[in-house]
Amino acid sequence: MNTTYNPAIHHRRSIRLRNYDYGQFGYYYVTICIHEKRHLLGEIVDSQMHLSEMGAIVELEWKRSEVIRNEIIIHDFVVMPNHLHGIVQINCDSVGAKGPSPVHDSQICMKPRSLSSLISGFKAAVTTQCRQSGHPEFAWHRGYHERIVRNVDELFQVRQYIRANPMEWAIAEENGMCCG
Repeated sequence: MNTTYNPAIHHRRSIRLRNYDYGQFGYYYVTICIHEKRHLLGEIVDSQMHLSEMGAIVELEWKRSEVIRNEIIIHDFVVMPNHLHGIVQINCDSVGAKGPSPVHDSQICMKPRSLSSLISGFKAAVTTQCRQSGHPEFAWHRGYHERIVRNVDELFQVRQYIRANPMEWAIAEENGMCCG
């Protein structure tokens, strides 16, 4: 088997919106999955999520993200057995040029940090803490899924989906749709 790098076949296509600045003001719906969809973060019992030690680390670090990163606000989120769903707002009230927002009138800002830098830092911090806590098996799936939330109706729908996710787990698990 030849493992030499060949750019024609060994490349990753970006799923990000081309030419979109993921550091500008906005709301983003993200899903971050555990490698191989392993159920490391806890379990659903009677439609309620019960976090494992690793799940508690994920939840704590996700909440901490807005404390250590001034430009973001964490909105609704849920830690599931093998993934996290969350709404992140990049908020640059003190930086950047004025401009319209798809969710409400606010600011478009210069790129102090981007969504990818948030996710990268979050994943690194969680991985380090999990492994230091005696969980060498912990690993994230490569990358993450995101969607730009373009208006208030979409924001409402994403919030409803996140809040209902634990109650829908049994149905999703039966259909092989437990991460995403």
